[in-house]
Amino acid sequence: MKLKVSEHQNMTLIKNFLEAKGWFVIRLNAGGIRTDSGHMIRLARRGMPDLLAFRKAKNGDMRIVFVEVKADGGRVSPAQSMMMNELEGYGA
Repeated sequence: MKLKVSEHQNMTLIKNFLEAKGWFVIRLNAGGIRTDSGHMIRLARRGMPDLLAFRKAKNGDMRIVFVEVKADGGRVSPAQSMMMNELEGYGA
C-alpha cells in the first residue's frame, strides 16, 4: 500500500526539516483575498514558490533558496515554470 502525502503535508515536512537545519523559512502565499467591497487582492505574483528559506553560510555569505512543493504526481504550472526561470536569472 502506497502512503499518500498531500502537498500541504510535504510543505510542512520540508519547512520543519529546513528549520531544524538552521534555515529561516517563510511560507509564500500566492493566493488572493477578497475585500469587504468584493475586490480581489493578489498576495504575490502568480507562480511564486511555496517556501523561501535563508541562512548564513559558514563563510558569512547569505544563502537563499526557493522551494516549490508538489504532491506525488503534481505538475508545475506554466506560471511556476516562468517564475523559476526568472528566479534562476537572478541567481536563485
